[in-house]
Amino acid sequence: MSTRRVDAIVVGGGIAGLASAWMLRDRDVLLLEADTRVGGRIWSEARGNYWLNWGAHVFAGPESATGRLMQQVGVHAEPVPGELAGLAMNGRLLTDGRVETYPFRVPMTWRDRAAVLRAGLKVRRAVSRYGKIAQARPEDAPGELQQRVYDFLGDQTFEQFTGRLPADADAMFRPTVTRSAGARTRCRQGLASGTSGSSGIANPGYHATSPADRRR
Repeated sequence: MSTRRVDAIVVGGGIAGLASAWMLRDRDVLLLEADTRVGGRIWSEARGNYWLNWGAHVFAGPESATGRLMQQVGVHAEPVPGELAGLAMNGRLLTDGRVETYPFRVPMTWRDRAAVLRAGLKVRRAVSRYGKIAQARPEDAPGELQQRVYDFLGDQTFEQFTGRLPADADAMFRPTVTRSAGARTRCRQGLASGTSGSSGIANPGYHATSPADRRR
């Protein structure tokens, strides 16, 4: 078995690992990934004539940390047009209208509707707070903005943040939460994804595309 001495080892080839390796690109870096592909939860899957994009496929725009990283590595981003909210639940498909109306337009009990509204209001307030602390400030030292994001709401899971929800109420939030950060979701990650009211859908943003994506 041969040995190799390196300056740094990055464990995991998801977006965090890849970004870390990129920041250390002037050094001898070894990136370790258990899967057969890199990218982590970022994944595009063909479904007939359409592509489903899993994971972190929408971001806040060119001035975000993700936007700056994409500019550095030469990845193109396209603004996402049109309506991004939709819901398929209990035999009903919704593709239009305000997300606040969704609990009243799909079959569910009034108990579940009330739980969705309470949790949605709590999430909206937290998203508003998150938006303020996630803004870059002129006096920020290197890494200070990222630390504020890490510290936001601590290590709560989404369930700890909202409290236990009835089954249908939980189902309305679950897609966004699990899509954003995996099965055991930290609260700050779910909020950072743009969780909006009761929609379970990310807010409008930008979609990252590679040249291969644009040829599709």
